[in-house]
Amino acid sequence: MSSAAGPLVTAAEASALAASGKHVRFVDASWYLDKNRNGRAEYEDERLPGAVFFDIDGIKDQASTLPHMLPTESVFSSAMKNLGITNDTSIIVYGGPNCFSPARCWWTFKYFGHRDVHVLNGGMTQWKKEGRPLEQGPPAAPTPSSGYVATADSRLVLNAEQVLALLSTENQIIDARGPGRFLGKEAEPRPGVRSGHMPGALNTPFSHVLRSDDYSAFREPLEIQKNFEASGVRLGDTTLIATTCGSGVTAAVLTLGLHLLDVPLHRAPVYDGSWSEWGSRNDLPITKEP
Repeated sequence: MSSAAGPLVTAAEASALAASGKHVRFVDASWYLDKNRNGRAEYEDERLPGAVFFDIDGIKDQASTLPHMLPTESVFSSAMKNLGITNDTSIIVYGGPNCFSPARCWWTFKYFGHRDVHVLNGGMTQWKKEGRPLEQGPPAAPTPSSGYVATADSRLVLNAEQVLALLSTENQIIDARGPGRFLGKEAEPRPGVRSGHMPGALNTPFSHVLRSDDYSAFREPLEIQKNFEASGVRLGDTTLIATTCGSGVTAAVLTLGLHLLDVPLHRAPVYDGSWSEWGSRNDLPITKEP
């Protein structure tokens, strides 16, 4: 049975859920573009009580040359079993200071059919600010669960060919990258990837959903709504609002932001390959500022 909490929870709500008697698992999904930071090392230094580490670079399609493609059902099921998670576990995903990746972990759980999954708003920063308990030092290895059965929902994800087909429709595509990369005025960080954006896409940087002073905290829903609308997003339509970014991580931030505004997840699918794929394929169209 799912908890009554919404997709985004406060530290107080997370603490109450953990104390409720349900099988609750804190999941640290910290991942950083800044390679001076190491999410796993920070987790091993300190973490929320009983937390396990969700390795975004590990729990993925290892056969793909793209950075963060979704794994198969069997791979995800095995990984969750090894983390001590069952289908009935209440999941609370969080990240370290200024960390934007928990939304990707949350969306991955939703894609594989997990009903009771939440993101801790403010992550580790807010938890510590409120003086809540932490574990420090090397973590104990989790006891494997009795099993996990992943059931993928194909409506929540898009491939390149599906996105290409959307370009000639009234459906919307929103890009979480910053304006410089979106407009093609800044080089892409990955070698061999072209600059620019998909024809007709709207630029909605992920900072329109997360607070600019700390990416682990979400803006208020009304502010998120205004930011989407200012970018030209038609929230009231019945069209798809496909999300994309550099490698599929911050696209999930936009999808969660839309979901906080009551947009169903099947209306806000993530383009998993994102610009890492689109920009590297010469057969796919791009637009950039002259």
